[in-house]
Amino acid sequence: MPKMPAYHAIDSPEGTGMIHCYANEDETYFFGVYEVIFGYRVRAGELGSPYLHLDWCCGNNWPFVEAMHCVMKCVLENDVDLTNVPTVSKLKPAFNDLEFMTLLLSLVSSYKLDVKVL
Repeated sequence: MPKMPAYHAIDSPEGTGMIHCYANEDETYFFGVYEVIFGYRVRAGELGSPYLHLDWCCGNNWPFVEAMHCVMKCVLENDVDLTNVPTVSKLKPAFNDLEFMTLLLSLVSSYKLDVKVL
């Protein structure tokens, strides 16, 4: 999956039922939030493909969903091949999986981020 240097809000890709969707410049790849029985999942994949590259269970804790949405944006903007990115957590929701969260947050903290304080 190539790096997403720029992203923009898009309508829910047909047949996905997702909300808060964003796509890269050429609208090849997207990420967004998907509602399930027990809460929400943050997902990323190729537009038009049934395969999801990343599928993170976030439970019904909306602040955690928003945080994981931001983490996914960060990952997609900074990790070109996604080989080191955990695709799913062993325990659900993801915040119950210490190994998953440790790996994910250590990965994000390794990126050179341009953070501006307001």
